[in-house]
Amino acid sequence: MDYLADKSWMFKYTNKFSRCDQSFVDGVHFFVEYAKKNKGITGKGVMLCPCAKCENKFNQDTEMIAFHIVKEGFFRGYTTWHFHGESRKRPREENQGDAGHGRQMESMLNDAFLQETGETSTRQCRTSPAVCSNNETQEQPIVETSKARRGRGPTMGKTLIPPPGQKWLCMVANNLVEDGEGGALSHQLGIYSRTWSYFPLNIQWECQAPGVFDEILKDLKKHYVFRYLEGNALVPDEVVKTICKKSLCQMVKKWRNKLKKKYDEMDQESRKICPDPRLTQAEWESIVKYWAKSDVIESSKRNKANRAHAQAFHTLGSKSIARHYMEERKRLGDDFTILGSYLSAHRRKDGSYLNKYTQEKCVEVERVFHEKNLQQSQETTDLPPILDQVFGRHHGGFERGMGGGWSRRSHQYSSTSATRIEVLSTQVSVVQDEKKAMMETIENFKETHKEEIRALEARMEEKLQAQLQAQAKMFMDIMKTRLSAFDSSSSQDPPDT
Repeated sequence: MDYLADKSWMFKYTNKFSRCDQSFVDGVHFFVEYAKKNKGITGKGVMLCPCAKCENKFNQDTEMIAFHIVKEGFFRGYTTWHFHGESRKRPREENQGDAGHGRQMESMLNDAFLQETGETSTRQCRTSPAVCSNNETQEQPIVETSKARRGRGPTMGKTLIPPPGQKWLCMVANNLVEDGEGGALSHQLGIYSRTWSYFPLNIQWECQAPGVFDEILKDLKKHYVFRYLEGNALVPDEVVKTICKKSLCQMVKKWRNKLKKKYDEMDQESRKICPDPRLTQAEWESIVKYWAKSDVIESSKRNKANRAHAQAFHTLGSKSIARHYMEERKRLGDDFTILGSYLSAHRRKDGSYLNKYTQEKCVEVERVFHEKNLQQSQETTDLPPILDQVFGRHHGGFERGMGGGWSRRSHQYSSTSATRIEVLSTQVSVVQDEKKAMMETIENFKETHKEEIRALEARMEEKLQAQLQAQAKMFMDIMKTRLSAFDSSSSQDPPDT
Protein backbone atom coordinates (compact mmCIF):
# COMPACT_ATOMS: atom_id res chain seq x y z
CA MET A 1 0.00 0.00 0.00
CA ASP A 2 1.28 3.47 -0.93
CA TYR A 3 0.69 5.36 2.32
CA LEU A 4 1.78 8.68 0.78
CA ALA A 5 -0.41 8.64 -2.33
CA ASP A 6 -3.47 7.11 -0.63
CA LYS A 7 -3.97 8.72 2.78
CA SER A 8 -7.33 7.16 3.47
CA TRP A 9 -5.66 5.27 6.32
CA MET A 10 -5.44 8.56 8.24
CA PHE A 11 -9.23 8.42 8.74
CA LYS A 12 -9.24 4.81 9.96
CA TYR A 13 -8.39 5.87 13.48
CA THR A 14 -10.80 3.30 14.98
CA ASN A 15 -12.62 0.33 13.54
CA LYS A 16 -15.92 -1.12 14.67
CA PHE A 17 -14.27 -2.73 17.71
CA SER A 18 -13.07 0.72 18.92
CA ARG A 19 -9.45 -0.27 18.56
CA CYS A 20 -6.76 1.10 16.27
CA ASP A 21 -6.98 -0.27 12.76
CA GLN A 22 -3.80 -2.07 11.69
CA SER A 23 -3.53 0.02 8.52
CA PHE A 24 -3.59 3.15 10.68
CA VAL A 25 -0.78 1.83 12.90
CA ASP A 26 1.29 0.86 9.85
CA GLY A 27 0.63 4.28 8.34
CA VAL A 28 1.83 5.98 11.52
CA HIS A 29 5.10 4.07 11.36
CA PHE A 30 5.43 5.01 7.68
CA PHE A 31 4.82 8.67 8.59
CA VAL A 32 7.57 8.65 11.23
CA GLU A 33 10.09 7.02 8.88
CA TYR A 34 9.09 9.39 6.08
CA ALA A 35 9.68 12.41 8.33
CA LYS A 36 13.11 11.08 9.29
CA LYS A 37 14.17 10.64 5.66
CA ASN A 38 12.80 14.00 4.51
CA LYS A 39 14.42 16.22 7.14
CA GLY A 40 11.40 16.46 9.36
CA ILE A 41 13.72 16.04 12.35
CA THR A 42 14.59 19.37 13.98
CA GLY A 43 16.76 20.26 16.92
CA LYS A 44 18.17 17.41 18.99
CA GLY A 45 16.47 14.47 17.28
CA VAL A 46 12.94 15.81 17.76
CA MET A 47 10.22 17.13 15.45
CA LEU A 48 6.76 18.68 15.63
CA CYS A 49 4.05 16.31 16.82
CA PRO A 50 0.96 16.31 14.50
CA CYS A 51 -1.40 14.55 16.91
CA ALA A 52 -4.81 16.02 17.71
CA LYS A 53 -3.52 17.23 21.08
CA CYS A 54 -0.17 18.79 20.10
CA GLU A 55 -1.30 20.12 16.68
CA ASN A 56 2.27 20.72 15.41
CA LYS A 57 3.02 23.09 18.28
CA PHE A 58 5.29 20.96 20.48
CA ASN A 59 8.48 19.06 19.67
CA GLN A 60 8.62 15.39 20.66
CA ASP A 61 10.89 12.46 19.90
CA THR A 62 9.78 9.95 17.26
CA GLU A 63 8.65 7.27 19.72
CA MET A 64 6.48 9.74 21.63
CA ILE A 65 5.04 11.08 18.36
CA ALA A 66 4.01 7.58 17.27
CA PHE A 67 2.43 6.99 20.68
CA HIS A 68 0.55 10.32 20.56
CA ILE A 69 -0.83 9.72 17.06
CA VAL A 70 -1.97 6.20 17.86
CA LYS A 71 -3.63 7.51 21.02
CA GLU A 72 -5.09 10.81 19.75
CA GLY A 73 -5.05 10.50 15.95
CA PHE A 74 -3.86 13.16 13.48
CA PHE A 75 -5.18 16.65 14.08
CA ARG A 76 -7.87 17.72 11.64
CA GLY A 77 -6.75 19.21 8.35
CA TYR A 78 -3.17 17.96 8.34
CA THR A 79 -3.35 15.95 5.12
CA THR A 80 -0.25 17.47 3.54
CA TRP A 81 2.75 16.84 5.77
CA HIS A 82 4.49 20.12 4.96
CA PHE A 83 6.03 20.31 8.45
CA HIS A 84 7.57 16.87 7.98
CA GLY A 85 9.17 17.05 4.55
CA GLU A 86 6.29 16.73 2.09
CA SER A 87 6.10 19.37 -0.62
CA ARG A 88 2.86 21.30 -1.04
CA LYS A 89 3.10 20.89 -4.79
CA ARG A 90 1.78 17.79 -6.51
CA PRO A 91 3.22 16.53 -9.81
CA ARG A 92 0.97 17.23 -12.76
CA GLU A 93 0.74 13.51 -13.53
CA GLU A 94 -0.87 12.88 -10.17
CA ASN A 95 -3.61 15.39 -10.87
CA GLN A 96 -4.32 14.04 -14.36
CA GLY A 97 -3.70 10.34 -13.81
CA ASP A 98 -6.29 8.70 -11.65
CA ALA A 99 -9.29 11.02 -11.73
CA GLY A 100 -11.54 8.50 -10.04
CA HIS A 101 -9.17 8.08 -7.13
CA GLY A 102 -8.89 11.89 -6.81
CA ARG A 103 -12.66 12.26 -6.61
CA GLN A 104 -12.81 9.46 -4.06
CA MET A 105 -10.14 11.11 -1.94
CA GLU A 106 -11.83 14.51 -2.22
CA SER A 107 -15.15 13.00 -1.15
CA MET A 108 -13.49 11.32 1.81
CA LEU A 109 -11.88 14.62 2.89
CA ASN A 110 -15.19 16.42 2.58
CA ASP A 111 -16.90 13.79 4.72
CA ALA A 112 -14.14 13.98 7.31
CA PHE A 113 -14.21 17.79 7.51
CA LEU A 114 -18.01 18.12 7.30
CA GLN A 115 -17.85 19.93 3.95
CA GLU A 116 -20.24 19.74 1.04
CA THR A 117 -18.94 18.44 -2.26
CA GLY A 118 -20.04 21.57 -4.08
CA GLU A 119 -18.36 24.00 -1.71
CA THR A 120 -17.00 26.97 -3.66
CA SER A 121 -14.36 28.15 -1.21
CA THR A 122 -11.20 29.19 -2.94
CA ARG A 123 -9.24 27.80 -0.02
CA GLN A 124 -9.61 24.22 -1.31
CA CYS A 125 -6.36 24.74 -3.19
CA ARG A 126 -3.68 22.84 -1.30
CA THR A 127 -0.82 23.56 -3.65
CA SER A 128 1.20 26.67 -4.41
CA PRO A 129 -1.03 29.60 -5.47
CA ALA A 130 0.41 29.31 -8.96
CA VAL A 131 -0.15 25.53 -9.28
CA CYS A 132 -3.68 24.13 -8.76
CA SER A 133 -5.46 20.97 -9.80
CA ASN A 134 -8.03 20.73 -12.57
CA ASN A 135 -10.95 20.91 -10.17
CA GLU A 136 -9.70 24.14 -8.57
CA THR A 137 -10.62 26.87 -11.02
CA GLN A 138 -10.84 29.81 -8.61
CA GLU A 139 -7.09 30.39 -8.44
CA GLN A 140 -5.85 29.06 -11.79
CA PRO A 141 -2.76 30.86 -13.10
CA ILE A 142 -3.49 33.32 -15.89
CA VAL A 143 -1.40 35.63 -17.99
CA GLU A 144 -2.08 39.27 -17.17
CA THR A 145 -0.38 41.92 -19.29
CA SER A 146 -2.27 45.09 -18.34
CA LYS A 147 -5.20 45.09 -15.93
CA ALA A 148 -5.21 42.41 -13.25
CA ARG A 149 -8.45 41.76 -11.41
CA ARG A 150 -8.18 42.11 -7.64
CA GLY A 151 -10.75 40.55 -5.38
CA ARG A 152 -11.70 41.73 -1.93
CA GLY A 153 -8.89 39.57 -0.59
CA PRO A 154 -5.72 38.25 -2.19
CA THR A 155 -6.93 34.65 -2.22
CA MET A 156 -10.13 35.72 -4.01
CA GLY A 157 -8.07 37.30 -6.81
CA LYS A 158 -5.93 35.65 -9.43
CA THR A 159 -2.30 34.69 -9.41
CA LEU A 160 -0.48 37.25 -11.54
CA ILE A 161 1.93 35.85 -14.13
CA PRO A 162 4.00 37.94 -16.58
CA PRO A 163 3.81 37.41 -20.36
CA PRO A 164 5.47 34.23 -21.65
CA GLY A 165 9.25 34.40 -21.74
CA GLN A 166 9.38 37.50 -19.53
CA LYS A 167 9.85 38.29 -15.84
CA TRP A 168 8.66 41.23 -13.80
CA LEU A 169 11.37 43.58 -12.55
CA CYS A 170 11.32 44.69 -8.91
CA MET A 171 13.71 47.47 -7.90
CA VAL A 172 14.94 47.36 -4.30
CA ALA A 173 16.21 50.31 -2.26
CA ASN A 174 16.72 50.49 1.51
CA ASN A 175 15.49 46.89 1.81
CA LEU A 176 12.12 47.88 0.33
CA VAL A 177 10.57 47.42 -3.09
CA GLU A 178 10.62 51.05 -4.21
CA ASP A 179 9.93 50.75 -7.93
CA GLY A 180 9.05 48.26 -10.68
CA GLU A 181 6.25 45.73 -10.23
CA GLY A 182 5.95 46.11 -6.47
CA GLY A 183 2.17 46.05 -6.68
CA ALA A 184 2.13 42.64 -8.32
CA LEU A 185 4.63 41.34 -5.78
CA SER A 186 2.52 42.61 -2.88
CA HIS A 187 -0.57 41.00 -4.40
CA GLN A 188 1.23 37.66 -4.74
CA LEU A 189 2.58 37.81 -1.18
CA GLY A 190 -0.97 38.47 -0.01
CA ILE A 191 -2.05 35.21 -1.63
CA TYR A 192 0.71 33.35 0.21
CA SER A 193 -0.17 34.98 3.54
CA ARG A 194 -3.79 33.77 3.31
CA THR A 195 -2.91 30.25 2.20
CA TRP A 196 -3.46 27.98 5.19
CA SER A 197 -1.05 25.32 3.97
CA TYR A 198 1.71 27.94 4.05
CA PHE A 199 0.78 29.86 7.21
CA PRO A 200 -1.72 28.10 9.53
CA LEU A 201 -3.34 30.75 11.73
CA ASN A 202 -3.45 28.47 14.78
CA ILE A 203 0.36 28.49 14.92
CA GLN A 204 2.42 31.44 16.11
CA TRP A 205 4.63 33.18 13.57
CA GLU A 206 7.82 32.05 15.33
CA CYS A 207 6.71 28.41 15.05
CA GLN A 208 5.97 28.38 11.31
CA ALA A 209 7.78 25.85 9.15
CA PRO A 210 11.31 27.17 8.47
CA GLY A 211 11.37 25.89 4.89
CA VAL A 212 8.24 27.73 3.80
CA PHE A 213 10.17 30.93 2.98
CA ASP A 214 12.64 29.04 0.78
CA GLU A 215 9.71 27.51 -1.08
CA ILE A 216 8.06 30.92 -1.57
CA LEU A 217 11.34 32.44 -2.76
CA LYS A 218 11.75 29.62 -5.26
CA ASP A 219 8.26 30.31 -6.65
CA LEU A 220 8.83 34.08 -6.85
CA LYS A 221 12.11 33.73 -8.75
CA LYS A 222 10.18 32.07 -11.59
CA HIS A 223 8.31 35.31 -12.36
CA TYR A 224 10.28 38.13 -10.67
CA VAL A 225 13.78 39.60 -10.94
CA PHE A 226 15.04 41.70 -8.03
CA ARG A 227 17.65 44.39 -8.70
CA TYR A 228 19.02 47.28 -6.68
CA LEU A 229 17.76 50.72 -7.69
CA GLU A 230 21.33 52.07 -7.54
CA GLY A 231 23.74 50.17 -9.76
CA ASN A 232 21.13 47.75 -11.16
CA ALA A 233 22.90 44.80 -9.51
CA LEU A 234 21.04 41.61 -8.65
CA VAL A 235 19.74 41.40 -5.09
CA PRO A 236 21.02 38.37 -3.11
CA ASP A 237 18.46 35.71 -2.25
CA GLU A 238 18.88 36.27 1.49
CA VAL A 239 17.97 39.95 1.12
CA VAL A 240 14.92 39.09 -1.00
CA LYS A 241 13.86 36.51 1.58
CA THR A 242 14.21 39.08 4.38
CA ILE A 243 12.07 41.62 2.50
CA CYS A 244 9.36 39.06 1.70
CA LYS A 245 9.44 37.62 5.22
CA LYS A 246 8.85 41.06 6.75
CA SER A 247 5.91 41.75 4.42
CA LEU A 248 4.41 38.30 5.00
CA CYS A 249 4.64 38.75 8.77
CA GLN A 250 2.58 41.95 8.57
CA MET A 251 0.05 40.43 6.16
CA VAL A 252 -0.47 37.29 8.23
CA LYS A 253 -0.92 39.42 11.35
CA LYS A 254 -3.53 41.63 9.64
CA TRP A 255 -5.35 38.55 8.32
CA ARG A 256 -5.46 36.93 11.77
CA ASN A 257 -6.56 40.19 13.45
CA LYS A 258 -9.36 40.64 10.93
CA LEU A 259 -10.70 37.16 11.66
CA LYS A 260 -10.26 37.68 15.41
CA LYS A 261 -12.34 40.85 15.23
CA LYS A 262 -15.14 38.92 13.51
CA TYR A 263 -14.79 36.16 16.09
CA ASP A 264 -15.17 38.62 19.00
CA GLU A 265 -18.31 40.14 17.46
CA MET A 266 -20.03 36.75 17.03
CA ASP A 267 -22.04 34.88 19.65
CA GLN A 268 -21.25 31.34 20.74
CA GLU A 269 -23.62 29.74 18.25
CA SER A 270 -22.49 31.83 15.27
CA ARG A 271 -18.86 30.94 15.90
CA LYS A 272 -19.53 27.42 14.68
CA ILE A 273 -19.94 28.67 11.09
CA CYS A 274 -17.04 30.07 9.10
CA PRO A 275 -17.73 33.78 8.39
CA ASP A 276 -15.23 34.18 5.54
CA PRO A 277 -15.30 32.29 2.20
CA ARG A 278 -11.49 32.35 2.09
CA LEU A 279 -11.38 29.77 4.90
CA THR A 280 -12.71 26.24 4.94
CA GLN A 281 -14.88 25.06 7.80
CA ALA A 282 -12.08 22.81 9.07
CA GLU A 283 -9.60 25.70 9.12
CA TRP A 284 -12.09 27.93 10.92
CA GLU A 285 -12.73 25.25 13.54
CA SER A 286 -8.98 24.91 14.10
CA ILE A 287 -8.47 28.60 14.74
CA VAL A 288 -11.61 28.83 16.91
CA LYS A 289 -10.25 25.98 19.00
CA TYR A 290 -6.96 27.86 19.30
CA TRP A 291 -8.66 31.10 20.41
CA ALA A 292 -10.73 29.19 22.98
CA LYS A 293 -7.66 28.03 24.90
CA SER A 294 -7.30 29.42 28.41
CA ASP A 295 -3.78 30.82 27.94
CA VAL A 296 -4.75 32.57 24.68
CA ILE A 297 -7.84 34.08 26.32
CA GLU A 298 -5.78 35.24 29.31
CA SER A 299 -3.16 36.79 27.05
CA SER A 300 -5.83 38.57 24.98
CA LYS A 301 -7.50 40.02 28.08
CA ARG A 302 -4.16 41.15 29.50
CA ASN A 303 -3.22 42.84 26.23
CA LYS A 304 -6.57 44.60 26.06
CA ALA A 305 -6.29 45.83 29.65
CA ASN A 306 -2.74 47.06 29.11
CA ARG A 307 -3.73 48.95 25.98
CA ALA A 308 -6.61 50.60 27.80
CA HIS A 309 -4.50 51.77 30.76
CA ALA A 310 -1.24 52.44 28.97
CA GLN A 311 -0.11 56.06 29.28
CA ALA A 312 3.64 55.89 28.81
CA PHE A 313 4.18 56.72 25.15
CA HIS A 314 7.35 55.94 23.23
CA THR A 315 8.84 57.16 19.97
CA LEU A 316 9.70 53.81 18.37
CA GLY A 317 6.59 53.39 16.24
CA SER A 318 6.27 49.74 15.21
CA LYS A 319 9.85 48.96 16.26
CA SER A 320 10.16 46.74 19.32
CA ILE A 321 12.23 47.75 22.35
CA ALA A 322 14.47 44.72 21.83
CA ARG A 323 15.28 45.80 18.29
CA HIS A 324 15.92 49.34 19.56
CA TYR A 325 18.40 48.01 22.12
CA MET A 326 20.16 45.96 19.44
CA GLU A 327 20.50 48.94 17.09
CA GLU A 328 21.73 51.20 19.90
CA ARG A 329 24.29 48.60 20.96
CA LYS A 330 25.64 48.43 17.41
CA ARG A 331 25.66 52.22 17.02
CA LEU A 332 27.19 53.16 20.38
CA GLY A 333 29.48 50.19 20.97
CA ASP A 334 31.20 50.48 24.36
CA ASP A 335 29.20 53.64 25.17
CA PHE A 336 25.91 51.68 25.19
CA THR A 337 23.90 51.70 28.43
CA ILE A 338 20.57 50.00 29.02
CA LEU A 339 19.18 53.04 30.84
CA GLY A 340 20.21 55.52 28.16
CA SER A 341 18.67 53.39 25.43
CA TYR A 342 15.43 53.03 27.40
CA LEU A 343 15.18 56.78 27.94
CA SER A 344 15.96 57.54 24.28
CA ALA A 345 13.04 55.30 23.29
CA HIS A 346 10.68 57.71 25.09
CA ARG A 347 12.20 61.00 23.91
CA ARG A 348 11.97 63.04 20.76
CA LYS A 349 15.04 63.92 18.73
CA ASP A 350 15.36 67.21 20.63
CA GLY A 351 15.40 65.32 23.97
CA SER A 352 11.88 66.31 25.09
CA TYR A 353 9.27 63.82 26.33
CA LEU A 354 5.90 63.28 24.69
CA ASN A 355 3.88 64.11 27.81
CA LYS A 356 4.25 64.86 31.50
CA TYR A 357 3.34 61.34 32.63
CA THR A 358 6.07 59.80 30.49
CA GLN A 359 8.60 62.30 31.82
CA GLU A 360 7.69 61.57 35.45
CA LYS A 361 7.97 57.81 34.97
CA CYS A 362 11.28 58.05 33.11
CA VAL A 363 12.73 60.28 35.84
CA GLU A 364 11.56 57.75 38.44
CA VAL A 365 13.13 54.88 36.49
CA GLU A 366 16.41 56.81 36.30
CA ARG A 367 16.35 57.54 40.05
CA VAL A 368 15.70 53.90 41.03
CA PHE A 369 18.33 52.74 38.56
CA HIS A 370 21.04 54.94 40.14
CA GLU A 371 19.98 53.91 43.65
CA LYS A 372 20.44 50.25 42.79
CA ASN A 373 23.85 51.00 41.29
CA LEU A 374 24.95 52.70 44.52
CA GLN A 375 23.71 49.79 46.61
CA GLN A 376 25.38 47.16 44.42
CA SER A 377 28.55 49.26 43.82
CA GLN A 378 28.36 48.29 40.13
CA GLU A 379 26.18 49.15 37.15
CA THR A 380 23.14 46.88 36.79
CA THR A 381 21.80 45.69 33.45
CA ASP A 382 18.61 44.15 34.85
CA LEU A 383 16.01 46.76 33.92
CA PRO A 384 12.70 44.78 34.15
CA PRO A 385 12.68 44.63 38.01
CA ILE A 386 13.13 48.40 38.08
CA LEU A 387 10.21 48.84 35.66
CA ASP A 388 8.11 46.53 37.85
CA GLN A 389 8.90 48.73 40.86
CA VAL A 390 8.13 51.99 39.04
CA PHE A 391 5.03 51.04 37.05
CA GLY A 392 3.66 48.51 39.52
CA ARG A 393 1.88 46.41 36.93
CA HIS A 394 2.37 43.87 34.14
CA HIS A 395 4.13 45.90 31.48
CA GLY A 396 6.63 44.00 29.40
CA GLY A 397 6.18 42.50 25.98
CA PHE A 398 2.64 43.74 25.47
CA GLU A 399 3.29 47.47 25.11
CA ARG A 400 6.35 48.29 23.09
CA GLY A 401 8.83 50.63 24.68
CA MET A 402 8.03 49.71 28.29
CA GLY A 403 10.82 47.23 28.88
CA GLY A 404 11.60 43.57 28.45
CA GLY A 405 9.57 41.89 31.19
CA TRP A 406 7.49 38.84 30.40
CA SER A 407 8.03 37.28 27.00
CA ARG A 408 5.39 35.47 24.97
CA ARG A 409 5.05 31.71 25.28
CA SER A 410 7.25 29.59 23.07
CA HIS A 411 5.80 26.08 22.65
CA GLN A 412 5.01 24.71 26.11
CA TYR A 413 7.82 26.61 27.80
CA SER A 414 7.80 30.13 29.22
CA SER A 415 10.55 32.37 30.46
CA THR A 416 11.21 35.99 31.39
CA SER A 417 13.63 38.49 30.03
CA ALA A 418 14.86 38.97 33.58
CA THR A 419 15.84 35.30 33.73
CA ARG A 420 17.67 35.53 30.44
CA ILE A 421 19.44 38.68 31.59
CA GLU A 422 20.45 36.90 34.79
CA VAL A 423 21.99 34.10 32.71
CA LEU A 424 23.82 36.64 30.57
CA SER A 425 25.02 38.44 33.70
CA THR A 426 26.42 35.15 34.98
CA GLN A 427 28.22 34.63 31.69
CA VAL A 428 29.62 38.17 31.85
CA SER A 429 30.88 37.57 35.39
CA VAL A 430 32.62 34.40 34.19
CA VAL A 431 34.31 36.34 31.39
CA GLN A 432 35.36 39.03 33.87
CA ASP A 433 36.85 36.38 36.16
CA GLU A 434 38.78 34.93 33.23
CA LYS A 435 40.03 38.40 32.35
CA LYS A 436 41.12 38.98 35.94
CA ALA A 437 42.95 35.65 36.02
CA MET A 438 44.71 36.54 32.77
CA MET A 439 45.85 39.89 34.20
CA GLU A 440 47.17 38.12 37.29
CA THR A 441 49.11 35.73 35.04
CA ILE A 442 50.68 38.69 33.26
CA GLU A 443 51.63 40.31 36.58
CA ASN A 444 53.16 37.05 37.81
CA PHE A 445 55.17 36.80 34.60
CA LYS A 446 56.47 40.31 35.12
CA GLU A 447 57.36 39.53 38.75
CA THR A 448 59.14 36.30 37.82
CA HIS A 449 61.22 37.90 35.06
CA LYS A 450 61.74 41.19 36.84
CA GLU A 451 65.57 40.93 36.85
CA GLU A 452 65.67 40.00 33.18
CA ILE A 453 63.39 42.90 32.30
CA ARG A 454 65.55 45.31 34.32
CA ALA A 455 68.74 44.02 32.68
CA LEU A 456 67.14 44.38 29.26
CA GLU A 457 66.05 47.92 30.09
CA ALA A 458 69.60 48.76 31.32
CA ARG A 459 71.16 47.41 28.13
CA MET A 460 68.71 49.36 26.01
CA GLU A 461 69.48 52.52 28.01
CA GLU A 462 73.25 52.02 27.63
CA LYS A 463 72.85 51.47 23.91
CA LEU A 464 70.75 54.60 23.64
CA GLN A 465 73.30 56.66 25.60
CA ALA A 466 76.13 55.37 23.40
CA GLN A 467 74.18 56.35 20.29
CA LEU A 468 73.51 59.82 21.70
CA GLN A 469 77.18 60.32 22.62
CA ALA A 470 78.31 59.18 19.16
CA GLN A 471 75.89 61.59 17.52
CA ALA A 472 77.02 64.43 19.80
CA LYS A 473 80.70 63.74 19.05
CA MET A 474 80.00 63.63 15.32
CA PHE A 475 78.14 66.94 15.56
CA MET A 476 81.04 68.57 17.50
CA ASP A 477 83.58 67.33 14.92
CA ILE A 478 81.52 68.82 12.11
CA MET A 479 81.27 72.15 13.93
CA LYS A 480 85.05 72.24 14.63
CA THR A 481 85.81 71.51 10.97
CA ARG A 482 83.54 74.31 9.80
CA LEU A 483 84.98 76.79 12.35
CA SER A 484 88.57 75.99 11.35
CA ALA A 485 87.69 76.41 7.70
CA PHE A 486 86.05 79.75 8.47
CA ASP A 487 89.14 80.97 10.45
CA SER A 488 91.54 80.00 7.66
CA SER A 489 89.48 81.76 5.01
CA SER A 490 89.23 84.93 7.09
CA SER A 491 93.03 85.05 7.68
CA GLN A 492 93.75 84.91 3.94
CA ASP A 493 91.50 87.86 3.08
CA PRO A 494 93.51 91.17 2.38
CA PRO A 495 93.03 93.97 4.89
CA ASP A 496 90.83 96.89 3.95
CA THR A 497 92.61 100.08 2.75
